[in-house]
Amino acid sequence: KIMLIIKILNFFKLSIGRKSDLHKIFYRLRILDVNVVARWMCIKYAIPLLKKSKMPRVVNIASRLGSRPMDSSVAYCTSESATKEI
Repeated sequence: KIMLIIKILNFFKLSIGRKSDLHKIFYRLRILDVNVVARWMCIKYAIPLLKKSKMPRVVNIASRLGSRPMDSSVAYCTSESATKEI
């Protein structure tokens, strides 16, 4: 969990720069919202059903870009890394 926090903080450190980049920050936050928060919410609401199952499993599939990020898609790479940490 600590690695996830460090990755997110590094993401924001890279993102926050000039005021003209504000729209990029909101775009990146939206990517994180969709790719991380939505996955987490799905798991959260599946937990009651999983508890009733005999063999409950949650399988998260993430791109390899979560481990090998690219400069051009920092937000996507961060969200994929976060998916691996969920």
